[in-house]
Parts: sequence; C-alpha cells; structure tokens
Amino acid sequence: MKTQFTTGIDPRVVHAEHCWWFPEQPAAEPSLHGLWQSNVNVLTTDDPDACDQITGSWPARALLCRVSRAAHE
Repeated sequence: MKTQFTTGIDPRVVHAEHCWWFPEQPAAEPSLHGLWQSNVNVLTTDDPDACDQITGSWPARALLCRVSRAAHE
C-alpha cells in the first residue's frame, strides 16, 4: 500500500482502508477481485474463538506496523 502524510492524522499513525480490492481482477472465487492481496483485514485473525461474544465482532482496531520507503523503479 502507499501512504502519505496529512495534517489530520498524527505522523506516528497509519490509516488503512478495510475494504480495498482490485475491480480489474476476476470476481469468482478464489480471487474475489484480489480481495486477499491488499485488504487490511488479512492482518487480523478471523478465528471464531477471538470473536467478542457480546458484539459478534473482532476487537482489533489498531495494530503495529512497519512503514518503509519503496524502491524507485
């Protein structure tokens, strides 16, 4: 993914979209428009045992990440 600095977010924070996909890729399984290639949801578990029993959702909303400069081509 690509990022940029903005005045609205602390420079120590990265905001990543949760529903990113590639409409140009096939829609049929297993591709699902490349959903599993860059969707931030793949960084967390979907194990039912980790699911909150009350809300039915997963509690992870923040993760540590590493950001590095991409090599220029």
